[in-house]
Amino acid sequence: MVLATLAGLLPILEQRAAAVLPIHISVYEQVVCYTNICEPFSSNLATDQKSAAGVRGATACPAFCYRVTVTNDGPVTLTNVTVIDPALNLSGCGFPTTFLPGQAASCIVTVARCEDTNNTVTVTGQSDGVTATSSDQTYTTIIPAGVSCTKYYTLDGGPPTNNAVIGQNPHTVVWYITVTNTGLANLQDVHVQDIGPSCAASYVIAALPTGASITFALCTNAALVCTDGVTNTVTATANSFTLGANQTPICNVTTNGNNIGVTSECTAVIFCCDAPPTITCPGNITTNAAPNQSSQIVTFAPTVTDSCGLSTTSGCTPPSGSSFPTGATTVTCSAINAAGNTASCSFTVTVTESADLLISKSANRGTVKPGQTISYTITVNNLGPSTAKNVIINDPTPQGTVFLNATNKSGHVITAPGVGSTGTVTWYLGNLGAQETSFNGLIVTVLVRGNANIVNTATVTSDTPDPNLANNTATVTTRRTGK
Repeated sequence: MVLATLAGLLPILEQRAAAVLPIHISVYEQVVCYTNICEPFSSNLATDQKSAAGVRGATACPAFCYRVTVTNDGPVTLTNVTVIDPALNLSGCGFPTTFLPGQAASCIVTVARCEDTNNTVTVTGQSDGVTATSSDQTYTTIIPAGVSCTKYYTLDGGPPTNNAVIGQNPHTVVWYITVTNTGLANLQDVHVQDIGPSCAASYVIAALPTGASITFALCTNAALVCTDGVTNTVTATANSFTLGANQTPICNVTTNGNNIGVTSECTAVIFCCDAPPTITCPGNITTNAAPNQSSQIVTFAPTVTDSCGLSTTSGCTPPSGSSFPTGATTVTCSAINAAGNTASCSFTVTVTESADLLISKSANRGTVKPGQTISYTITVNNLGPSTAKNVIINDPTPQGTVFLNATNKSGHVITAPGVGSTGTVTWYLGNLGAQETSFNGLIVTVLVRGNANIVNTATVTSDTPDPNLANNTATVTTRRTGK
């Protein structure tokens, strides 16, 4: 009877013991760098490492080994055990859902990390409706590695550029590159390879600290002639890295040592332009000389276009705004574009002189008798615009008269027939400036009686072209009486 009673009490006593004994479950997470394989894990996770760092390369991210260990630290069996880490996929670990007192289980997971990650693993278990919970954390830091390059060149010792345009003339081209460590890991063994076509060269930078840049000339083309354009491409590849002075141990990004393989490609282009610019000159220009001058200031502007869309400069000889002498002058204009291609055109500027001479004549009598004299006044005006050169007045003695006298107020040369004779009186006035006037006189004697009128006509000429010949002759008629 006593034994039966004790046997019935045992389950009740165990339940009461479970209710009063503490239940506990623990979880521990470790992280180390992945080195070829995570197993055997004991050597990689020999210490309680809670953090690790890795360098991210161009296409590869560092891999880490995580070990999660769950232990029932309590005196009672736990059921409904779950292990969750949102940053790890633990579904393949096969953790048991029931843990006996003192039972432990571990799982190893390999994960590649491209960004900084904080892992939190949480385990829960239950006993008689009481839940036990525990959590742990690990940390991974990602250090980006990066490299960039800039390609440029100089033409004939000019300023640096990477998109110049040249023509068919040969040029001296020096190709340069600047390589910069844009990451947070010190780079080693940076290979610079120019893949041409105009420049095929290679260079190795032994060490390039983070943030540092190096610039150097790759090669020189002594006489580069542009045909279809030149595209020059360079790659810069960093094959390994080292730690900075204050950086903790860093994981490799691959199983092949520190080969991070970060690469940058840069290009410089020389554009070709075979076509010269187009320059169109104005048509031939004809203009009068300036008043009383033997020249004229002439302005003009050629039209310049460029089929390559390049900037152009142009000029003319003689330049616009020059003073052009009388006669014909050839003007040559030329243009050159940024590629060095040239074009030219020409036209003629002709400066002419013209002087509009106006001659007028008056008589001192309206009627005249035989034996009387008639005095004529002959006036020549130069209406311009140019100086009239070698001005000459011709005045034949009127029919029915004989020459008596001729005068000129300026003292110019006069030729005339003898007194009492007939013939032509000529005044040589020399040059007559624009808007100048010459006054001249002629006296004749009427000879015979009759009713015929006395008609006197004078004409003026000049070596300078006269645009209006209609006013180069002047006539005066005097009525003659018989008494």
